Amino acid sequence: MNNPILYCENLSKQYEKVLALDDVSLSCAKGELLAIGGASGSGKSTLLSLLSGLEGADSGETYIEGQPLSKLSEDELALLRREKIGFVFQSFNLIPTLSALENVEFPLFPMKLRRNEMEERAKKLLEAVGLHDRLSHLPAKLSGGEKQRVAVARALINNPKIVFADEPTGNLDSKNGAELFTLIKRLNGEMNVTFIIVTHDEGFISKADRVIRMKDGKITG
Repeated sequence: MNNPILYCENLSKQYEKVLALDDVSLSCAKGELLAIGGASGSGKSTLLSLLSGLEGADSGETYIEGQPLSKLSEDELALLRREKIGFVFQSFNLIPTLSALENVEFPLFPMKLRRNEMEERAKKLLEAVGLHDRLSHLPAKLSGGEKQRVAVARALINNPKIVFADEPTGNLDSKNGAELFTLIKRLNGEMNVTFIIVTHDEGFISKADRVIRMKDGKITG
């Protein structure tokens, strides 16, 4: 793969006596929708944490746009995540006291943008995910599918190069899960943002650009 946006070499990670990740290497192209599948305990969420810089590897290296993550300080890693990375989590991770619009705006506050600029960017993304009529709703007033759409909009607010999603359909029923995948697939194409998604959802897996399967901390296919 020429000039991958992300690649890793020989990543390993051990927790106490459990080898969670065992000598994993992979690469991902710009604009690719990559699914990482495997059973619970296969190492896929650990891999996502190492690829995104949320955790450090015991050995091996991850590169984002050619930059080795292990060489960055904590402040530099935080800046990288703020400027180049978006996250979507299974449990939504929305702030309960903030509206949908405010949740999407939240990652922009450290950037010291004008209030009207933040609001305009957040509104456009909420419209893009089909929530133009839910701007003022608190998370408690949103369905699970709507909460995850807010989370996707929030992940995209900084115009990231890569969005990492950890079991994004895990708390959704099959209908909302399928709708979320359709949304992510559309945004992936329209915005040319790389998505790396950990999932056991075969609907997601079957329609991704590429699939990596994991078992016992290793890539099996």
